[in-house]
Amino acid sequence: MDKEKYRVLFKKYVSGELAPAEREVFLHFVEDPENEALLDEFLRTYWRDAVRDGARNVQKSSERRIAAVMGYVRKDRHRRRWLPWMAAACLMGIVAVWALHRMQTAFDTTRHATEYCIAAAHGQKKTVHMPDGSVVYLNAGSALRYSSDYNRSMRDVVLDGEAFFDVQQNPEKPFVVRTQTLHIQVLGTAFNVLAFDDETAVCVAVRSGLVEVTASGDSLLHYGKLGAGKQLHFDRETLEAEISDFNEETGMLDWKDEVFVIQEDESFAQVAKRLERWYGMSIVFEDKALERCRFAGKFNRMPINSLLGLLQKGSGFKFRIEGGTVFLSGPGCGG
Repeated sequence: MDKEKYRVLFKKYVSGELAPAEREVFLHFVEDPENEALLDEFLRTYWRDAVRDGARNVQKSSERRIAAVMGYVRKDRHRRRWLPWMAAACLMGIVAVWALHRMQTAFDTTRHATEYCIAAAHGQKKTVHMPDGSVVYLNAGSALRYSSDYNRSMRDVVLDGEAFFDVQQNPEKPFVVRTQTLHIQVLGTAFNVLAFDDETAVCVAVRSGLVEVTASGDSLLHYGKLGAGKQLHFDRETLEAEISDFNEETGMLDWKDEVFVIQEDESFAQVAKRLERWYGMSIVFEDKALERCRFAGKFNRMPINSLLGLLQKGSGFKFRIEGGTVFLSGPGCGG
């Protein structure tokens, strides 16, 4: 194999310069499981160079292309191939936030600091015990990054996905969560952050304490302070933020206790995306009309076939499971 050839194709892919013929060659290379280690090397090199050079080398279009190629691999390899690419996503999915953060704050890992990345793959959750005694609960498909400088002068973490934070109080060292969109600063509290890069909605819900929310990279854009029982919803498309009351009875935090919750206003398409992360499986709508179906309910520690069986009652869809993929078919709900 001509390693340098594919390195060049990778760089051209990230920069959006691939010709149609080159794209076909590159995607054929990507979907071959034997090339996974080489892809990981390319991603790590890209990450290293981006951190070294700062945010100048990290563009939104590049991030989208990296996310797209990882999604392409996940789609074809299902759960058995997902974990190595979660590690790659850990490097790439939050690289822009991390590089910008390095330029803007004293949290500079420069010469001697080590960077840690903890990833919860599709189908699993993780509990992270931080050096200061704080605890972070990572939902499926999420990644948390922090430096060995953590808790020296500041307590900074970067999140891609969803996590519940139980933070030890320390007024001298504020705890800061950075996402692609929002910057959340606290002293000591318990709160949930929902911020998947592939979803437009971002939500911060506070169980106890007080958090302050600003835009990532722009501390002058202030969205407000949230006390216990309050939540902030931010829409990445409209750039609008709304603060409202937070009621735990809605089940927003139940994921920590292995309870899958479907809210009243969720479409089947939205639910399917969360089911993919929750169970580590791919879901295919063979009939698009099903995507508009709506359900509601709470499902405690239930295998996916049992959950779908309950949703199936009173609706017009059928499902079958083949390997790591769920196929949904039917005329639509009530049909």
